Amino acid sequence: VLYSTGQAPPNSPMHFISKIRALKGNYTWWATVVVSLGTLVTVADTGEVGVALPNIATDLDTNLVDVQWLVTGYMLAISVFLLPMGRLADMIGRKKVYLWGITIFTIGSGLACVSPDFSALVFFRILQGIGLGLVHGNSM
Repeated sequence: VLYSTGQAPPNSPMHFISKIRALKGNYTWWATVVVSLGTLVTVADTGEVGVALPNIATDLDTNLVDVQWLVTGYMLAISVFLLPMGRLADMIGRKKVYLWGITIFTIGSGLACVSPDFSALVFFRILQGIGLGLVHGNSM
C-alpha cells in the first residue's frame, strides 16, 4: 500500500526497509552484527538449560517433573510477550524494545545464577523469557 506520493505508510514494513536502505556507511552492518549477537546469546541460553536439567534437579533437590517448569515457564513467557512486543516495537521504536529486552534478559540471567532455591530460579527464568519476548518480538 502506497500513498499518492509513492511512499509507504509510516509504520509499515516497507517504510522501515526504505529507512534502512537510505542509511550510508557501515551503520547497517553494525546494527546487523549487534542484533545477531544478541539473538544468538539469547537462543543459546535455551539449549544450555535443557542439557543441565538433570544436574539442576539434583543440586536443588527436586525431581525432573518440577524442573521442566524451567523450560515451560520460559517458553510460555516468550509466547505471551512475542506478539504484543512486536506491536509495541512498531509504536515506540525497535531499538528501545530491543534494548529493554536485552536488559531484562541479562538481569534475569544474573539473578538466575544466584537464585537461592528452585522457585526463585523458575521466576528468574520466566523473567528471562519476558526479555526474550521483547527481543524476538522485534522480528515480528
